[in-house]
Amino acid sequence: MTCVTNYLKRIFSYSGVLLWNFLPESIRAIRSIGQIKKEINRAFDSHSAIKVSIVGNGLCTSVYYKPTDSHSYLYSSSHPSHVKNFIPFSEFLGLRRLCSDDSDFFHKSESMCQLFEKHDYPVSVVQAGHHRAQLIDRQSSLHIIS
Repeated sequence: MTCVTNYLKRIFSYSGVLLWNFLPESIRAIRSIGQIKKEINRAFDSHSAIKVSIVGNGLCTSVYYKPTDSHSYLYSSSHPSHVKNFIPFSEFLGLRRLCSDDSDFFHKSESMCQLFEKHDYPVSVVQAGHHRAQLIDRQSSLHIIS
């Protein structure tokens, strides 16, 4: 197995579950860094929230929202308050996992804060979830089951 393949296996480990076995063969067969971006973006184009780019000698991952994503985080729903209050942390943790660069995480999480506030989430609940996710480094976030 090549170094590139091992690198890809580490990237596609999510919440302690190895997604590698569920990836299309076209990605698992990659043997050079030049093939990676094209194959990953092609495989995840229609159904994923991950954007992959090549930066220097490595890969950079970020969150991608489809144009049809309505970001409907409704605090006024009839769910119990503990469920509604957990949603911001869960979303910020997802950003932490998807954004391989800390500056990208901070930029995307600021946008996420605005989305929650737009949908009448209490600022204190959003800030608490954001702060809690900020305390977790990306590598650790890949092993947390939310």
